Amino acid sequence: MAAHRTNALVLNNPWHAMEDILDAFQAYSVFDIATRRARVVVADVPVGANVDDYMGVWIDFWNSAFSQRHPVTSLHTLVLDAATLSQAVDREAITDPAVKAVLFGADGDAVSSNVQLRALWTDPTAQRSICFRKIVFSAESGNMSPWAFPNTEAVCNHSSVMLGMRDLLLDTSGLVDTVPLSHRVPTREERVLQVTYVLRGTSKTASATHIRDIYSPEALVAGLRTVEGVRVGVYDFGEMTIAQQGRVVRETDILVAVHGAALTWSFFLPSTAAVVEIVLGTKCTCFADIAAWTGGLHKQVHFGSDGFREAFVERYPVVTEAVTAMVPLVHARIDSSIF
Repeated sequence: MAAHRTNALVLNNPWHAMEDILDAFQAYSVFDIATRRARVVVADVPVGANVDDYMGVWIDFWNSAFSQRHPVTSLHTLVLDAATLSQAVDREAITDPAVKAVLFGADGDAVSSNVQLRALWTDPTAQRSICFRKIVFSAESGNMSPWAFPNTEAVCNHSSVMLGMRDLLLDTSGLVDTVPLSHRVPTREERVLQVTYVLRGTSKTASATHIRDIYSPEALVAGLRTVEGVRVGVYDFGEMTIAQQGRVVRETDILVAVHGAALTWSFFLPSTAAVVEIVLGTKCTCFADIAAWTGGLHKQVHFGSDGFREAFVERYPVVTEAVTAMVPLVHARIDSSIF
């Protein structure tokens, strides 16, 4: 499959990176592409750029879900790889003397350096072709994806497309069997729910001033720890690998975070889990939509965007109340779906 990045400027933003994954999933589904036999070739990677960096934070998902047999590559790299495979090609089938000379050298031995190959295969005047048995071009999501244009009023609840994509990503990434400890305890009286609070990278200090920052996050966390029957973990996803983030999310019962790209992980929460989203003035319904698509529990707590960040501290008890209200709902889901 030939993929095109929607916006390379936001490729390390988990929310926007998922737009392209949704495009790929839809293309594979429509054309019935076997993930274990396909390869993703990214058409717009600049010459010399690293495809892993260019594909952003979800590169492991791209490889495990859509390009299992061979890792994701760029079109430029594929061209060079095709040239280096010349050692395995019938030399008599190559009729162009110039190509023969560059590929095999004057004495007939295959060249060991890519320098000459790169000169030949990146020459804009050269006639080059790569043949594909079957190729599918994914659409650019910026104009069509529900991921790009969230709108809760028109959202599809329990979306078979979104649930199918989630199941594929969980299965191929090895996260599908990772569940909260609460799923192993049959009685509510003994069960302890895992509350995960995700720090924003710029919210680590009390003087944070970003529009999506909150003041003194440790005070908010202290309030969460007063909720009965929960344990609270605090994580900075910016300092963790994607695999580590995935495991933390899959072991979470209630996810709490300020509106931001880290909440994209709510897409992968267990079906019993809940989200409490702290909203600082934004009107985006992105993560409410994820909850609707996947049938999850979701609650927004609005702080507003006016005034000093210090004033938000007065609203922290509302977050605690929201988490407290989610506790029996999560227990009910665990009781009905696990035991």
